[in-house]
Amino acid sequence: MKEIKIAQTTTDGRGAVEMWFKSLDQLFDTSDPFPFPEKELTDMAEDAIFESFIDFSLRKDVDLVVHIPKGSVSPGEEDQLANAVRRQFSFRLDDLAREKKSSWREGKVSVQIAILTLALSIVVFYFYYLSPVVGFAFQLLIGVFIIVNWVTIWHTYEYFVYDHRKLWRKFRVYDNLTRVNVVIRQTI
Repeated sequence: MKEIKIAQTTTDGRGAVEMWFKSLDQLFDTSDPFPFPEKELTDMAEDAIFESFIDFSLRKDVDLVVHIPKGSVSPGEEDQLANAVRRQFSFRLDDLAREKKSSWREGKVSVQIAILTLALSIVVFYFYYLSPVVGFAFQLLIGVFIIVNWVTIWHTYEYFVYDHRKLWRKFRVYDNLTRVNVVIRQTI
């Protein structure tokens, strides 16, 4: 059974993610001593919101409608809850920005290693084809260079085509969540 009920709708080109929480403790971390809006979301709530928003096109305006039990907060505190949700993603966005920067440095190093390995392999292959007698040790060296080249080039390719792109998408979704229109409804 799902912990959080989630529904996605689109009306007149505007999307909405509706989430029903059984209690306020399911939405906000009970061990966090800070009051709203500094209180943090639970990991489960943050993940559920992110996973629901990643399905929508990043160019669409999407509202987040949070359903909590009646009487959980006073009507004046609803705005503070909405600000707490946006603040959580703003806080995480800073972490992702640092991760993106670090990841980009890692990608540049991967490219440099791939180029260096490729250049070294070209030199080894050149001498391999010029040599009239090729011994076992030289053939073993060629095999090692083939494997090393394949691994370094694949790692670099995988990084740019999959990993870095995925990190950028996550950053964009979190960025959108810092500005999302959060509607708190005390309905259940």
